[in-house]
Amino acid sequence: MSNQWLHMAYAHYIAEPLTSQVMPRLFALQQQIGQSFNLAEICDTSIIYSVRLPVQRTNFEGTLVGRTHPALNTSGGRAILSTWDVEARQNAVQNWPVAEYTPRTTTDRGEIAELVEQARQDGFALSFQEILLNEIGIAAPIKASNGKARAAIHCSVSMADWSVERVRKEIAPLLVDAARTFFDPGEDD
Repeated sequence: MSNQWLHMAYAHYIAEPLTSQVMPRLFALQQQIGQSFNLAEICDTSIIYSVRLPVQRTNFEGTLVGRTHPALNTSGGRAILSTWDVEARQNAVQNWPVAEYTPRTTTDRGEIAELVEQARQDGFALSFQEILLNEIGIAAPIKASNGKARAAIHCSVSMADWSVERVRKEIAPLLVDAARTFFDPGEDD
């Protein structure tokens, strides 16, 4: 039975044009920066990691394709939502689930709305210790021709080695630039 799941995963990768676009650039970014990179896609009210490029410090769960988290708790989910129209953003922030992974996870919906708005203005989203302690997440949306995203490229770094200022200065421009080079051929709403 498990082999059938692997065949299905392979079929997904071959059939998904965004994956083939993203993989070479994520490999290059990982080599350049030396950090973990992922492709996060919206899946109902969650994000699902469809590509994972871990580094040595990455825990086992962080290497697995198919892992999901509530979109509102992640930089990837917030980056994606930041491209949606006002009504869709407000609906998501008010109604989508949140979970508390760490004592630092943002669960206040007003704060989440502010973080999504900040992502809209910046072109990327940041999260601090929300899924894992001592981790900074940064994500930039990959937009379709209508400007709406269903995916984001995401990078995770350790706070032992990186400050928020350094992430903003060194990773954010590279991530935003990379995300802009992709075209999401997915469904335009």
